[in-house]
Amino acid sequence: MVLGSRGGDSSSREGLDVRSYPAALAGADAIVLAVPGSALGATLADHAGLLDGQLLLDATNNIEGAQYHQLELFREHVPNARVARAWCSLGWSNFLSPVIDGVAMDLLWCGPSGDDGRLIEDLITSTGLHPIRTGGLDTANIVDTATRLVLSLIFQGGFPHELGIKLVR
Repeated sequence: MVLGSRGGDSSSREGLDVRSYPAALAGADAIVLAVPGSALGATLADHAGLLDGQLLLDATNNIEGAQYHQLELFREHVPNARVARAWCSLGWSNFLSPVIDGVAMDLLWCGPSGDDGRLIEDLITSTGLHPIRTGGLDTANIVDTATRLVLSLIFQGGFPHELGIKLVR
């Protein structure tokens, strides 16, 4: 795994390989966009040449907007990208410890099926989470609703940040 940073190359930060955006994106199988929601448009515009045509995993949330996803920005700036929404329905602290009482949290995501979908699910599983695909991008509002529920429980309901979703089957 390689992290891209506006700040440029750094050999290692806490054991992580940190590179400039162009260096980090070169040869990537998938790119997770984890920038503040307000920075997504500029990030896509500034790096459209590198991002268009790639598999992009949108982990951002526009918490000030009517909807959390900003799929229109992807259509505008990177129309040939293969886009999914993932890692946006749980708080960041859950990615450090995705298991509660011995049970892996579910991570809702939406986007492509096929080879891209399998790659996304493999990436989610590799972080210790259990992937749950809600469907194509037309189900982004379902992922947003789950995200709103989790954030509301944390910030308004007084639940701890280490809060996740588990579907019982």
